[in-house]
Amino acid sequence: MIKPTVTLLSTLCAPILFILLATTSNSTLGRWAILYRSLAWKLRGVLHIHPLPQNLRLWAYTPTRDRSVRNQDKIRVWGYWLFLRDFFELKGYVLFEPGDKMRYLIPAKSSTPDAPNRRKSEYPFSRKFYERDEDIRYSLSPLRVWPARDRDGNDLMIRLVSGSETSEELAVWQRLHSPALKNHPRNRSIPVLDYVHFDGLTFIVMPRWDCPTSQDFATVEEILYFAECILDFVDFLHENRILHRDLTEQNICVNVLGSVDEMYATGRCDLKNALYAVIDFGHSVAYPLQCELDQVMSTLAYGTELGKSSERNPFQVEMYWVGMMLNRCLRVIEEFVPEIGPYIDNLINRDEGHPPSAREALEQFHQLTAKLGVEQLKAPLKYRFYERGKFVAKTYTIFDNPPGWEPTHFSVDARFAPYLLVNDLAPPSVLSCLQKLIKRPQKAISVLDEKIRDLDAKLNELRQQRSKLYKAISVYDPIFSPIRILPDDILAEIFVFCLPSDRNPVPFHLDAPLVLSLVCRKWRAISQSTPKLWARLHVTIPFNDVVLSPAKWRIPNPISLHDSNLMRTRWADRAHAFKTWIQKSACHPLSLSVYVFNGDGSDDELHTVEPIAHDFLSFIKSQRDRWYDMEFSVPLWLAPTLFFDPNIQFCQQLHSFKLRLVRVPDNHNPSLPTVQQTEWLSGQSLRTICISQPLLLQTPPYLRNVNWSSISQLSLDVYGSCRTQLLILHQCNNLEHCFLRLSQDEADRPADGFEGWRTRNRGDITTLPKLKTLILISPSDLHHVVDFHEFYDGLSAPNLVNLSLLCSTGTSSSSVYQGDAIEKFMNRCLSLHKLTIDLRGLDHILLPRILRAAPFIRELSYDTHERLAFKRPVMLSPLSFSDSAWRPLQFIPDSNSSIDLEGMVCPQLTTIKVYGLKSTGLDILKGVLKSRIRQGPCTSLEVIQMTIHDVETGNSSQDFVQELEDHSKSVGRKVEFNILRIPEFKVPATNTALTVIGANASGTAGVVNSSDVVDWRSQHMWGPLDVSDYM
Repeated sequence: MIKPTVTLLSTLCAPILFILLATTSNSTLGRWAILYRSLAWKLRGVLHIHPLPQNLRLWAYTPTRDRSVRNQDKIRVWGYWLFLRDFFELKGYVLFEPGDKMRYLIPAKSSTPDAPNRRKSEYPFSRKFYERDEDIRYSLSPLRVWPARDRDGNDLMIRLVSGSETSEELAVWQRLHSPALKNHPRNRSIPVLDYVHFDGLTFIVMPRWDCPTSQDFATVEEILYFAECILDFVDFLHENRILHRDLTEQNICVNVLGSVDEMYATGRCDLKNALYAVIDFGHSVAYPLQCELDQVMSTLAYGTELGKSSERNPFQVEMYWVGMMLNRCLRVIEEFVPEIGPYIDNLINRDEGHPPSAREALEQFHQLTAKLGVEQLKAPLKYRFYERGKFVAKTYTIFDNPPGWEPTHFSVDARFAPYLLVNDLAPPSVLSCLQKLIKRPQKAISVLDEKIRDLDAKLNELRQQRSKLYKAISVYDPIFSPIRILPDDILAEIFVFCLPSDRNPVPFHLDAPLVLSLVCRKWRAISQSTPKLWARLHVTIPFNDVVLSPAKWRIPNPISLHDSNLMRTRWADRAHAFKTWIQKSACHPLSLSVYVFNGDGSDDELHTVEPIAHDFLSFIKSQRDRWYDMEFSVPLWLAPTLFFDPNIQFCQQLHSFKLRLVRVPDNHNPSLPTVQQTEWLSGQSLRTICISQPLLLQTPPYLRNVNWSSISQLSLDVYGSCRTQLLILHQCNNLEHCFLRLSQDEADRPADGFEGWRTRNRGDITTLPKLKTLILISPSDLHHVVDFHEFYDGLSAPNLVNLSLLCSTGTSSSSVYQGDAIEKFMNRCLSLHKLTIDLRGLDHILLPRILRAAPFIRELSYDTHERLAFKRPVMLSPLSFSDSAWRPLQFIPDSNSSIDLEGMVCPQLTTIKVYGLKSTGLDILKGVLKSRIRQGPCTSLEVIQMTIHDVETGNSSQDFVQELEDHSKSVGRKVEFNILRIPEFKVPATNTALTVIGANASGTAGVVNSSDVVDWRSQHMWGPLDVSDYM
């Protein structure tokens, strides 16, 4: 009845399957084939259409000694496994296939992965010690086990554990894999990777491990560890009422897999990598967990015992067989551990009452091994087994002999073993014997070397031929470029990632996105139709090639700046091009940086620039609904066009706003209108505000309606009152980074437009819990003493990490350092780790007090505001550092060569940075740095970064660096030196003292040549507005 049904189903399904296969592409054909095979095996299991018996006895040998019967059993069971080969392949396992007239099994060719590194050598898989697949051929002895591999080429074993009725072996595995026992550290059963079921049959998938008795135990501790693992696992089994019933060396494995031709390989049972596990629970019994071990009685045979025995305790019988196994493997250490003999005799002596239980045997073993010394544990073993009252000596075998050497292997006498494990010179007789032994292999090696040289010559010739052919066809490689097959939407996203990440794109043919549109017609169409590419732009007005492009792309401008008519026409064309650029961005949020320059400030040039700038900025203002990240550097006469219009509504998408107002000639500096109500900065998404108005003596009133609670980064480079700045900070609950120019007008009152803010009493403290970075700069050119006590007393930043106290050029009495106030403020900064100090406005008496107020700083910098204000290193006139700048940092041990840690300044300092040093007078600094590079309880310096001006002839700075490096090596400390030596260089009279220099790219000590110096005024279009530029 079954076969006709299957025939009918096949007849009905075949036309449907043929139509599907005929209309399916090759890529989908394989999936349909897999689906068909899966359905076929599903039907076989449901309809029982297969030759597989569900009785486990039919999967084993018939209990007879007749060899012909056993061969028939083997052929029959092999047929079962080969029938299941396609079934297991669908599950992801490739069974080994018969080889050499079915004498053994070898890996199938399809089981070897294309990439060998996909094979794993860590737990639960074995460590691989073979090279060829033939090395791990498998001689099938137990019929219910078959070797296999997974899709990654990992070696596995598949075992049938249960038929239609749940077997005792499956019950044991289920108990061992219960939630309480599966991951127990004492559970040393072989890991089970998968359970596979087919029509009542249950298979388990395990990693393939080798037998430890086929490996070499080199020392006493290695074989003791093996014995401890077995005893511990037997105790674990008995504790959970499981009886193995066949615990022999063949059913114990170690996590290695080597060639079957390599017996007793060395170095694989070391304690660091060896793991042991027990397999084959086919005879095991799982007793009820409530039973008592000493009360269980059974007549079942154990292991190789024939028939049934008299009633006895099976757990005691198992301990006897464990003792017999240890007697064979472990008694070889009796020469070094005499106590092991009585211990084993106690396990195997049945005549003296009951043998010890598993728990007692394990405890006695621990007591025995705890008394052993290192020499006993490290002693090399001379014997391999103990059999029939005799010790079997070790022999070492060499395999895989080269062609031309007739013997397939040779054995070395056991007397050579001690000389392989120690460094002692062997006697002449031993050396003579070894020389005779290796004479023939050496000749074979010479023959192989000659063949290798011939093959190398042929390989070189083939490589040259290959190179010529490759060059001939490589010209066609672009045709096969993978980027050609990418869909347009994916290519558009890749184009977006090509945009500069640290700045806005410039309209230059070597910068994205313009460079992308010049590749081909397709890329031009994609880039032109991708609005996100055109939502960012950097614009300079005048539109001059010299200031338009980054420094590395500078090209000379063929048109004079004073050719007004020609320049006006050209600028108008470029302004139209920039408008078109912005219009291509459609509705995307805009990120623009606009810099308007005055050139030489002449009336003709200003009249030429003004109409174009007004027109272009008016167009940008019309796009304010899309403003996202905006940066402006404009002269005062352009400010009303953009920022002082009370009719401008707030920008909903504005995330970052940066403004720098630049001074122009006096006749072009209009007075800014007084605007009390401006809403364009009141959006909820605004996070960054950077304002630079050093020419204004008040805080800009258009900041009044800013939603300060959402601001995370704030930069105010304006001459406003400290009280107004405190009022602003009082609103900034989420502020993380802050830059302020401290100032104070004579009236000491809030700026116009801020009087109506919520009041703040003089004694109130404003706490900024999220503030991480704070940069304070004192004002310049003030002719009266400024008191900043109210600012420091009214501010607290408990989580402040980075603090910079800087001074402007020309600072005299108006300094950010104001005695007790700054000390108290720093004491409230509990997380301060980085401190930057400008020594120009600091009294030498106050410096130690400031450093003691920051006991947890790890990085200290002596720097200037002018150098930090540029993204490239800046060379100022060398600064004069008095000895008082270094003395507080020096460690001075007392008469007992100990250091007073309580009185120490900056005990956790690891990094020191100093800029603008003279090469003369470095002795004091050298002594301070040496005292900081030391061994002991204090933290040693790890990074030293400096710029040193060689203002005199000689190598004083070079000697200074060399001496510090020698000292760090002598005390055993690794210090990173980043020393930039600047040669003597006279700044031209037309320049200010501020000059930008090229940095040493390698980050190590180096010299900057005068040819690398660039006028800073040509770089000011790239000047900073962010707090991050000072970090």
